Amino acid sequence: MELASHHGWALAAATATSAIALSDAVTHGVTGDYSPFSDDSDLQTLVATADVVHGLTYVALAVVLLREAERFRGTNRLARGSRWVVLVSLAVLAVGFLFLAPAIALRDAYDSGVYTGFSVVGAPAFFGMIFGSLALGLAVLR
Repeated sequence: MELASHHGWALAAATATSAIALSDAVTHGVTGDYSPFSDDSDLQTLVATADVVHGLTYVALAVVLLREAERFRGTNRLARGSRWVVLVSLAVLAVGFLFLAPAIALRDAYDSGVYTGFSVVGAPAFFGMIFGSLALGLAVLR
């Protein structure tokens, strides 16, 4: 099976985000300290870079869902609806991680109203992405 270019970009972006997440988990698990990519790091440029990588991943995944729209036209309602839940969630997360999160990191503004606002909007978007993806995956298996 040959991947289309948008699939390759999404796979590469997801791999980069996974590497960041794994480095956070392993560093914290082994040393008890946080990785340079963690919000608790003093290396705000690396934190902002990790945020941008996350944002690009969300964009790449949304592009896949948009470019594969035709494949979803013939699926059931749950799959079509879940696809939109995931798309909206990815769009919200992409904007947040491409623009708000890096600005917050670079200004070390984790106690700001912008950070709180992003958390209030970002948390439901994150859950929408996770549970929407779960519903989408189960719906297309039917």
